[in-house]
Amino acid sequence: MMFRPRYPPLQSYTSSQRAALSHFMQFTQTPERTAAKVQLQSRPRLLPHISAPVTAVESSRLIDRSGRSRESPRYALRPQKSLTPPRAGFRYYQNPGSGSTGGPTNIAALHAIFDQYRLPDDGPDVFSIGATMGYFEALGLGLEDPTVLALSKALDSPSMGEFTRKGFVDGWSQLGADTMDKMKEKINGLRKSMESNEPFFKEVYLWTFNWAKPTGQKSLPLENAVEWWKLLLSSKFPVHLDRWIEFLTTKWNKSVPKDTWNMLYSFAVFTQGDPTLATYDEMSSWPSVIDSYVEFYREQEE
Repeated sequence: MMFRPRYPPLQSYTSSQRAALSHFMQFTQTPERTAAKVQLQSRPRLLPHISAPVTAVESSRLIDRSGRSRESPRYALRPQKSLTPPRAGFRYYQNPGSGSTGGPTNIAALHAIFDQYRLPDDGPDVFSIGATMGYFEALGLGLEDPTVLALSKALDSPSMGEFTRKGFVDGWSQLGADTMDKMKEKINGLRKSMESNEPFFKEVYLWTFNWAKPTGQKSLPLENAVEWWKLLLSSKFPVHLDRWIEFLTTKWNKSVPKDTWNMLYSFAVFTQGDPTLATYDEMSSWPSVIDSYVEFYREQEE
């Protein structure tokens, strides 16, 4: 008979575990059982974290542990080439806070790290949500950190919590990191860019919509959009974010189209210079929902 692990109910976890599970459930819109399963699966791997470039022999051994042939063309160890230019979407990222990359990236090491954190039930070239959680934990990266979005964009994540081998290897190659220590440095650089490089932040914000919306849908469910706005705009929309959410959830209560998502960034920037909305012009090309919010805000302020 197949062994099926039992996942304790949420109330049986410690306070920190409950907080992590609750946040994960809200962030990924997964039920409690799935969240508990992911936590169990994403416990740190038995293999030590890789903190130095992996040799060709070590890499082939790590790859071999999954049972695939060392001779597979996909994993053939080949001479390293110079890095390709960063993808256009990340043209503002220029090694913040990390200094020189120290030469070409060790592609074999990146494949080895990918295999180290990939779960047994994952496909050969895919990180599931469980694998991603384990990998983020090893990097010291929490779901409540907006840098998760910058990293997901850099690694060309196809959907929330998932990565492909190609995106992982290509992305880290372009960022110039092939060890866990270098990855942590690059993540710190991404974090600084999110905080201080406005064009960079805007790119990540606009990218998030298509990445976060359900497959096949044109809009983002309101409850999901609210969580992403809390994550991304708390420091950029401080005067109005709570009231904007109140307005949407009590007066509007619809899914969020791309135009509204995109224009809210512009509105947040506008409110930084005019927090009382004294110069807001309804005749400008704002979405009607933002016009309605401004009316709602002014009525409350009277």
